[in-house]
Amino acid sequence: MYKRILVALDGSTTSRRGLSEALGFGRLGDAVVLRLVCVVSSSIVALEYAAAGAASQDFLGDLRRAGNATLQEAMELCSTSNVRAEAVLLETSGDDTGELLVKEALGWPADLIVMGTHGRSGLRRLLLGSTAEFVLRHSPVPLLLVREAAQG
Repeated sequence: MYKRILVALDGSTTSRRGLSEALGFGRLGDAVVLRLVCVVSSSIVALEYAAAGAASQDFLGDLRRAGNATLQEAMELCSTSNVRAEAVLLETSGDDTGELLVKEALGWPADLIVMGTHGRSGLRRLLLGSTAEFVLRHSPVPLLLVREAAQG
């Protein structure tokens, strides 16, 4: 059974679905602990702010606050589910989120990584990159990828 589960969070619906799956493992026993990880990237947020026409002078501060809010929400959900958890906010100035998640999984060390994936393909994946694909290719431990809910 998995006892140390790293859960990648970014505030998206898919990452919340991943957390829900990880909580299922956590409810199986008291020995399970979740490590909730949110990676903030100053380069990505600067592009998002520019695209939205935002004029914030504190890009990184805004990003940190959003990341901490995501982690706090997840910690509260773990608490109400009686699942032990700890939260980690990682920062980068590049687009190396997948690499940071793999390093965190190795260093902690994790038995399983759980993360959401948007399931993009073709040009959209090429242009936007794929953190999930990087982790899949480089993960030292099993990986559970959780897709978006089926539209129906």
